[in-house]
Amino acid sequence: MNLKTREWKDGILAVVMRDMKNNTAPYKEEQTQKWIVLDGDVDPEWIETMNTVMDDNKVLTLVSQERIPLTAAMRLMLEISHLKNATPATVSRGGVLYINDTDVGWRPYFESWLNKYKSGKQKDENAYNVFSLALTQYINDTFMDTNRNYSHIAPVCEMGQVVSLCTIIDDLYQQLHTIKAQHDMMKKYKEESKDDEIKQIYEAFFIFAGMWAYGASLDEDKLSFSNSWKGMAKVKFPDQG
Repeated sequence: MNLKTREWKDGILAVVMRDMKNNTAPYKEEQTQKWIVLDGDVDPEWIETMNTVMDDNKVLTLVSQERIPLTAAMRLMLEISHLKNATPATVSRGGVLYINDTDVGWRPYFESWLNKYKSGKQKDENAYNVFSLALTQYINDTFMDTNRNYSHIAPVCEMGQVVSLCTIIDDLYQQLHTIKAQHDMMKKYKEESKDDEIKQIYEAFFIFAGMWAYGASLDEDKLSFSNSWKGMAKVKFPDQG
């Protein structure tokens, strides 16, 4: 609320929860699960305002006196690194799960992402096979051990790098099947059963995505990463002009 004009402006959480409750796009009534995921440490200054959401009332009460109830499909999850600043009122209202990231790792995320190319609307056998093999070839244990010792210009985590890898591949894949010139090329390859050419394109996607996901944040180790990444690649890199 603007203290001078007394004008009220909704925050992002209020907007999302209201849209979920009212089934405003992109949310739909037939969706049985609508998740709100908040990442970052718990701050008593704002988490206390969520007590009525997390208890049996399941209602968000805004300063404007508006009340937004959670529907049966709505769920709230907090991803935090610790509970040092959480009050007993907050802890008692939520189910607490401790997950050790070293035990879980990033592979379940990658496998879940990869499965969409195995079945469903985006089923693509060539993509599934290439990305599966590329994982073992490029993102193997030796590479990950070396990657942990690299110097970065900003803090990074392995999960973040894998998410970036998958996101970039998804974007390249979408362009390949939506941009007319690329779509026509792929259609021609499929009609002529040129699976090798298609697989080479997908492997190039993986190499490009990995180059940015793992190499973009490097500092003085960029050259070492570049040499090792090119050494593993089966796809020929373009000559530098």
